[in-house]
Amino acid sequence: TLLELRMACRSHRLFNYASSYVSSQIHDGSQEAGPSAREAVGGGLNREMRQITKIFIGIFATLTLTIGLLLHSLIQFVSSSDAAAETVESVISDPALRDVVAREIVEKVEEENFDSTQRLLFTVVRQQLVSIVNEKLDDPVATAVIADIVRGAYRVYVDGENVVAIDVTRFSVLATEAITQVDARLSTNFSDSFQAFEIERPRDSQKLRPLLTIAQIVMWVLLLIGAALLIVLWRGGDQTRQLQLRRLALVVGATGVVLGVFVLLARAIAPGFSEEYGDVVSVLTDFVTRPVLTKAIVSVVLAVIAGGASLQLGRRQTDR
Repeated sequence: TLLELRMACRSHRLFNYASSYVSSQIHDGSQEAGPSAREAVGGGLNREMRQITKIFIGIFATLTLTIGLLLHSLIQFVSSSDAAAETVESVISDPALRDVVAREIVEKVEEENFDSTQRLLFTVVRQQLVSIVNEKLDDPVATAVIADIVRGAYRVYVDGENVVAIDVTRFSVLATEAITQVDARLSTNFSDSFQAFEIERPRDSQKLRPLLTIAQIVMWVLLLIGAALLIVLWRGGDQTRQLQLRRLALVVGATGVVLGVFVLLARAIAPGFSEEYGDVVSVLTDFVTRPVLTKAIVSVVLAVIAGGASLQLGRRQTDR
């Protein structure tokens, strides 16, 4: 009995020792593993937050670059009086637009220079006269006069000048020649009212220069923000060069796609706003959106180059 009691005491002490040893090991292990586990969970959350942040930065960069490039494409047409004149000279080279201008000129000549009897004769030859005036508008002299008119209008409505006189004598000579080719009787009383005119700004109208300046400032701010966000995406974090190129390709490519969609929608919708001058609106829309389309194509090409470079780096890393 005494021997059994001693054996039981020894067994009890061994059990307590083993239990305390295991408990201490578990406690020590939990203390060592706890921080690493927490760090792993925290690191995963931080990585997810960084990824979400970069996604939002990429979206915001795409929006700012898209709007900035659109404003740049539109503002360049009216950035100065010379730019506006060059724009009109380019537009007037289209036969459809020249036809519209020729019709307006013929109507003005008919209203201001002929009585009711002569207008009847004028009506008979109007289409022939429109065709001749259309050809005359393609003359460099006529183009130069139209450019002068645009410069004058720009100085009045944008720069704020009160009155600008425009000498259209050369244009009047062309118009007289066109009328004479149709019927010499119509040119006999062609008055001097078409020799010169003035562009005058209404008293209650505001000059457009401040609005143009604000639009230019907004354009540059958006472009600078977009460029800064691209730099953040490029240099942010411990990403590899492959990921940098991939993100750059995504943002630039998305910008090009959005610009391209804008061009397609504008060209499809704009002609429907005018049933009478649908063809003219279509030509104008194509002309205005041409720089936007160019920027879209360049953006997509740059994105393809950056994406191809990213894939090439990925293949090199895989081969290693």
